[in-house]
Amino acid sequence: AWGRRVRTSPGGELFAQVDQTRSTEWSAGAGLLIRDTTTWEPQPAMPGAANTTGGVAFSADGRFLATGHMANVGERTRVIGVSLGLPMQYQVNEYDYLVHLRELPTGRVVKTLGGWQQAVAHLAFSPDGSVVAGTAGPRLRVWDV
Repeated sequence: AWGRRVRTSPGGELFAQVDQTRSTEWSAGAGLLIRDTTTWEPQPAMPGAANTTGGVAFSADGRFLATGHMANVGERTRVIGVSLGLPMQYQVNEYDYLVHLRELPTGRVVKTLGGWQQAVAHLAFSPDGSVVAGTAGPRLRVWDV
């Protein structure tokens, strides 16, 4: 399933949209796109804005933006079925799923939180901005930022 998630910054001056990418080979949409809500013009692309997984959240003070991403880290062999007594093998991409914590307004990545085994689809900051939480499938992780 393909989708897009959107969030507005706490002060209402920025609008963030992220696409839910399922592969780095044929990603859907633009990844992370930020718009200024006074003109609705897209802002300059932030570093590492591609291959988003749907997770996006602004901190309550508007100083930080958290976004979920995927990165291709190589290939692995998959084995399926049996054809004439021999299993069929083929290569598939292997991904790492991570969260970029960005400072605003530059979008510079100040911290990367990795080690997920599935796409990070939901992100949220605590009201005081000291903690960010995310979900990927059945996993919930919480970080002190």
